[in-house]
Amino acid sequence: ADDTAAIQEAIDQAKASETFVVIPPGIYKTTAPLTYRVPIHGFVGAGSPGESTQLSGTQLRPEGDGPCIEIDVDSDYWQIRDITINGRNADASAIGIESAGSPATGATRYNLRDCKLINLGTGARLRGWIGTIDNVFALGNTTGLHLDYAHGVQVVGGEYQNNSIGINANGSCVSFHGTVIEGNSSACVVSEDVSQDSTLNFSGVYFEQSHETAPFARFNGSRVVSMFGCYASTNNANAFEFENVKAVRNSAMYAGSATFLFTNCPNIINDTL
Repeated sequence: ADDTAAIQEAIDQAKASETFVVIPPGIYKTTAPLTYRVPIHGFVGAGSPGESTQLSGTQLRPEGDGPCIEIDVDSDYWQIRDITINGRNADASAIGIESAGSPATGATRYNLRDCKLINLGTGARLRGWIGTIDNVFALGNTTGLHLDYAHGVQVVGGEYQNNSIGINANGSCVSFHGTVIEGNSSACVVSEDVSQDSTLNFSGVYFEQSHETAPFARFNGSRVVSMFGCYASTNNANAFEFENVKAVRNSAMYAGSATFLFTNCPNIINDTL
């Protein structure tokens, strides 16, 4: 059965009463975007276990090529937690969660927590200011997480594994803390939209690259990239690639056999082990 209309009705009722939408455990088929609108307080499932083989709890299974959940452009303070979005029946370009808006807009003060995003074109594509992405698992997507025009956004914990690109991050004051990014076939992290003059910070992040020729990361046109206390694991000479980055600060980082390639980067401190 198609559960789209029933879930959207619950979202609209929550908006009217300014409360949470709570989706019980189960598998729910959706065939059109679920539109999240404030003043709904949050979209909450019944658990999204961390292990990639566990798919119990609340699971949305979108079909088609649109986003499964679309955040309305004016939806500040949105919250989604404890949901699995499994795109195994969706088009290859499908998006799990998308925050609408132009570069100058986008929701603020949002929280995405304890969710699993798997088998999608993009697990989540988010725009907006002052957000926290906490303990999210993105597995088997083309891109696990895409941050676009992000400002003051923190990614805390979570795992981005076996995607083509683990994380595509663009914006100012974007920070990653204790995140695991491993086994992504094209790159663990990319930041290549030069128009956004990105400032990125990685603290205690674990990088692992098992693909022989794929880089750990590609940064192009960023203002600042800093890495502190990170760990890079590889049996190959996988590279961190920096091009046209104004300032690079790598400190107390274990890099093993990883290499660092700098092109037109005028200000570099690379204190790695």
